[in-house]
Amino acid sequence: MPKSLLLAIPIAGLLALSPSSASAGDAGYAIVLDGITGYLGCDLPGSTRSSQLTLSAWIMREGPRGELISPEPRGQAAVGLGFHFGLSAGKVFCAKGNGSGVYVVLIGNTAVPISEWHHVAATLDNGTMRVYVDGLLDGELADASVVEWGDLLPIFPPGQANYPDPAQLYLGADKHNQLGLGPTIPDFDFYEGFVDEAQVWSRALTQEEIAFYRRTSLTGLEPGLIHYWKFDEGIGTVASDEATHQADLTLYPGASWVISTAPVNVTAVGEPSTEASASRLTAFPNPAHGRTTILLESQVSAKASVIVFDLTGREITRLWSGSMAAGRLELSWDERDQQGRSVANGMYLVRAEAAGARCVTRLLILR
Repeated sequence: MPKSLLLAIPIAGLLALSPSSASAGDAGYAIVLDGITGYLGCDLPGSTRSSQLTLSAWIMREGPRGELISPEPRGQAAVGLGFHFGLSAGKVFCAKGNGSGVYVVLIGNTAVPISEWHHVAATLDNGTMRVYVDGLLDGELADASVVEWGDLLPIFPPGQANYPDPAQLYLGADKHNQLGLGPTIPDFDFYEGFVDEAQVWSRALTQEEIAFYRRTSLTGLEPGLIHYWKFDEGIGTVASDEATHQADLTLYPGASWVISTAPVNVTAVGEPSTEASASRLTAFPNPAHGRTTILLESQVSAKASVIVFDLTGREITRLWSGSMAAGRLELSWDERDQQGRSVANGMYLVRAEAAGARCVTRLLILR
């Protein structure tokens, strides 16, 4: 079995958008999966083998079920291993394998509407599993059994091959789909729809944290964030893990990027209890075509700065620095760098600091 797994996405059909034919907010790009063969995968990082995890993503589902994020040790389905997160009859589910041959399954109460963006999450907090929809607790199950992360031998018992080999982290499916063995519970299936801002945390986030972080495009430096896929490359064959690069995902022929319309607009870096929410940053039009308006809103008077970076973190230009009164600061950028040169088409980060908060919004430039 290859270490890098296939992501197959329809070229036509499910809103297969191109930059020239679609509009987007600040959410950049996303991935769409066809529900038939489409998935992403990489070798399973050791950091995910934990009794405390949070798995989350923005999704726009087009089908009723399927796996979203599935860390998979090596072993047959009959053993029951790892932690699974996905949809069951449109509701968020998570499943814990404890090595007993069955999965402990929690299914939420709310059916996520189709063809709409919604944020979904699942947490594993030692013996307790929880699922969330749009930042609200949607189900909880306390179970004393311990999740099993140990790999079986590659061949065990004699003559039986255990997969995946090596262990894998999947988005959009699990090992049983890839092997063609069929589902092991009804909803271990391929996911059909859109995915953006997928994350793995090494701790069980609180409801307050999930509600806070779901609207933000993160920096990758948040405490406990171990894997983070923004899917903002828009071109090429790799979706980068923005947190550690230990789980970069490879895209194969048949994959396609789409412009995201997920409601992810602003990054406010800090803990949920800080003043970060007191400031807001937006850029429009987005995508931009020659000139962009940057709007910074702050509820208090403070020193502020507005800077444009590329996705590598290189400063492109400093648009403004000084003291601003409470209210709005409106800036116009002609999409040139500090040397007066027009910047290339692509994704950029506009960062503002004001009133103790740091806000970042993404800006797509397409001429």
